[in-house]
Amino acid sequence: MSGHQVPDFRTINAFRVRHMDILPWFICPNSNALRSLGMIDFKNLAVDGQKIQANANLRKVSTRNGSRRDWIK
Repeated sequence: MSGHQVPDFRTINAFRVRHMDILPWFICPNSNALRSLGMIDFKNLAVDGQKIQANANLRKVSTRNGSRRDWIK
């Protein structure tokens, strides 16, 4: 379908926002048809929206040569 092209996440989000009113009417019947054909199942269903705190810490920053920056307090 995509010709081996990978869209940017901004492109996907712009498409989703632009077509928000018709996407449920398109996705639900197609997913139900695929389920009735046995092509998909809903044994594993995941929705990604989790916000995860970053583990970047200025106290653990190192320079390129590997020495620590002790001046950060």
